[in-house]
Amino acid sequence: MARDTKYHIEGDETTHFVSQRKKRERPKAKMQPPLTPMIDVTFQLLLFFLLAFNFRLAEGQIPGTLPTKSEDDPVVTDLLPITINVIPAMDAKTQRMTGCLYDVDKVSVSIKTPRKLYELLEGRKLALGEAATKVPVIIKPRDDVAWRHALEAFNAAVLAKYKNVVFVAED
Repeated sequence: MARDTKYHIEGDETTHFVSQRKKRERPKAKMQPPLTPMIDVTFQLLLFFLLAFNFRLAEGQIPGTLPTKSEDDPVVTDLLPITINVIPAMDAKTQRMTGCLYDVDKVSVSIKTPRKLYELLEGRKLALGEAATKVPVIIKPRDDVAWRHALEAFNAAVLAKYKNVVFVAED
């Protein structure tokens, strides 16, 4: 049987006993994983996802840009073209864009829906007769209009069976 040993701490009047078994015990090793490789891997993954991520376009939108204005390729025809200006519709209170207006041939009455635009273009086609398919339709969207509104004007013109439909940059 092992005898307990005594030891004395200075400034302390009590006697402390420590068994031989306790003396032989080694302190438990503290488990601490290396943090530097984990931080490196984390930053590499972060950088990878930032560089490889593609923002998804809204469904039904086609990415594209309008042609720049050039004098090399004017629309040449004897017929008077139909010009559709696509301008934003603003809410008076919030000053936010709520949609668009289709201004046909700079008429004071603006059309609010693609369906009404189609009906107007169909009416003009009936009035022109056979020459209607050769009449150029020029779509001029402003820079601050969503591309889908210009595409709706294009679809209305194609639905009305106009063959010469072009996009032109705003003056």
